[in-house]
Amino acid sequence: MWESGNCYKGSYKDDERHGYGEMYWVDGSCYKGDWVKGIQHGVGRMEFPDGRVKEGYFENNVYKGPVETPKLQQLKAQQLLMSDLKSLEMKTPGNIRVKSRG
Repeated sequence: MWESGNCYKGSYKDDERHGYGEMYWVDGSCYKGDWVKGIQHGVGRMEFPDGRVKEGYFENNVYKGPVETPKLQQLKAQQLLMSDLKSLEMKTPGNIRVKSRG
């Protein structure tokens, strides 16, 4: 924890935030993601006290926009598949139920 009350949990390199880390500010803001030489740089998620969220790519502490990572794409595909299976299950007549494998 810093004198200001802000708190950082994560990796350091050469005494600077570097790699994955989480920064919590006293105002309730929070950044979880990649750091390079002490700045937000890479994929991350910034949460604000008013509920706003910026998730995607950050460059030199500036949010640049959303980004699709392979892991995020896989998760969205799995969610879509599960949604399709639930829809199919609801449309199946009688007591026949469709079960997913896995």
